[in-house]
Amino acid sequence: ASDVYKRQGKYSLGLAWVPLLARYRFNLVDNLLFIEAGAGPAHGFGALESLVTATNGADARSENRYHKFNEWGFMTNLTLGANINLAAGLDLQVFAEGAWLYAEIRSPNLLVSESVVWQQYFFRPGLAVALSF
Repeated sequence: ASDVYKRQGKYSLGLAWVPLLARYRFNLVDNLLFIEAGAGPAHGFGALESLVTATNGADARSENRYHKFNEWGFMTNLTLGANINLAAGLDLQVFAEGAWLYAEIRSPNLLVSESVVWQQYFFRPGLAVALSF
């Protein structure tokens, strides 16, 4: 009998980042257009789930691992938007935001204890209702 196993796996990694940004807004054209920039720390949380199956003929072995991530990083953002006044103290904002995240996270390879530099760019369009009082 041979001890050679055929291995296959399925891996999924998910991280979400919650930033705490100090922002500055510069209003243009009578508060109609705005540019906003910010920077600050970001908390990342998520998990890596792996399912590894090894088969040798009729013999099959599976192992499911789940590893939580709890990391910190640094985020910057730049936003360009329009502010449409609907009523006194009520505005509709349409914007486009670009952000950059830098973090050093634990390696998704659970067999090593090193860190990986994680850099990620985001772009998101947005629509917001803003209340002022």
